[in-house]
Amino acid sequence: MKNVPLFLICFLFALVSCTDDDTLAIIDPVEPVEFSPAVTVSITDKYEDDYILVTPIFTKDTYLLNRQGFPVRKWTSERNGLMAYLTNDGSIYRQATAPNPPVTFGGQTGIIERFDAAGTKTWEYSIINPDLVIHHDLALLPNGNLLATLWERRAASDAIDNGRDPNNIPNGNIWPDKIIELRPVANNQAEIVWEWSLWDHLVQDFDSTKANFGDVSASPERIDVNYSDGTSNFTHFNSISYIEELDQIVVSSRVFNEIWVIDHSTTTAQAATSSGGNSGKGGDLLYRWGNPQAYKAGNASDQKLFEQHDASYIGNLPNAGGSFLVFNNNISATTSAVVEVGVPINSNGSYNLQPNVVNAPSNFAFIYETTEIFSPRTSGARRLKNGNTLITSNSANIIREIDASSIVVWEYNLDSQNGFELSNNAFKVEPYPLDHPAFNGEVLPPLDPSQY
Repeated sequence: MKNVPLFLICFLFALVSCTDDDTLAIIDPVEPVEFSPAVTVSITDKYEDDYILVTPIFTKDTYLLNRQGFPVRKWTSERNGLMAYLTNDGSIYRQATAPNPPVTFGGQTGIIERFDAAGTKTWEYSIINPDLVIHHDLALLPNGNLLATLWERRAASDAIDNGRDPNNIPNGNIWPDKIIELRPVANNQAEIVWEWSLWDHLVQDFDSTKANFGDVSASPERIDVNYSDGTSNFTHFNSISYIEELDQIVVSSRVFNEIWVIDHSTTTAQAATSSGGNSGKGGDLLYRWGNPQAYKAGNASDQKLFEQHDASYIGNLPNAGGSFLVFNNNISATTSAVVEVGVPINSNGSYNLQPNVVNAPSNFAFIYETTEIFSPRTSGARRLKNGNTLITSNSANIIREIDASSIVVWEYNLDSQNGFELSNNAFKVEPYPLDHPAFNGEVLPPLDPSQY
């Protein structure tokens, strides 16, 4: 037997085995797993086995991909899309672009669509008019409602009355952000059941004769109406996320280079004031982080976020504490980074937002920085159940998973020219675990290539 190769001994042992009744059992060989050539890195047992929802920008399709890189579901609209989210019943909500928007800022959409699991459109709702435009992102709430970000036009006279420098009102208006909560109803309608407007929470030190005059650095809970000089795209929220256990909202402002936390437990009336809700602070900012210069504290060396995107709370995961995950787009001229920000949060869900100081933390709890994910705009990151981080880099055209040691354990090339490929980049993607209610415990088979 010494001349018999070890692999042959192992094969024979696997092929023939003795059962309790002394009969021989034949063991079928394990079928090899087929991967799309678009999957360029795949380290077995290191990446999260889940599904990934992808909406290639400026295309009409949304795909659910398995980790072998093949689509298992597809939804097709008559409109180009920006991003989408999956619901518990297998439907998706999708941001879609409307024609002839009143603004040309990046991220304008105007339309929210819903498609069922079979791909049929079941609902559509639009807000796009000379004064309001839906844009960028959505957040799905546990009650079935949606949070959406909107641009809200404010005329020059309104801006000046609220303390805006008249020399910084291009085209006669500015477009600050607001947030609404929608309850979808039949016949392509929706009820607006809650709203928050940035315009109700201003401060300025430009003109003592106008509204909102005060000490900007002493009022970090309010927004300086003159910080974003010379642009009508006043704050440019590019993401919104819901913190269920705290009933709070986190948004990312690209213009202010900050993430903001807002109390969602208020009524609409309270959200327009500085009192009420679980926080007792109404609609004022509960916390802000990334660029203390936006409230006239610190200096350039204290700025940590640079035109960031896709802020999400990850404190509901083991050992994460009160952490936020952010795609930091322009941390240098050639690199982007995914950063984890460990924000001090009190046991009652409150924050220690202090005036006249650079608020904690002083730096990142974790950073993954490389030229390989550099993307000046869009992109995103999500913390996975296994503790790894899933990264979307728009400009690099990749979806990448890294482990806690920053090792790349899985990667998908969005612009692969072999096999199934999306032929376009993506704003951000959304991962969904195999036990998500939308899948009913089933493993979804890949679509036939003719359905791609």
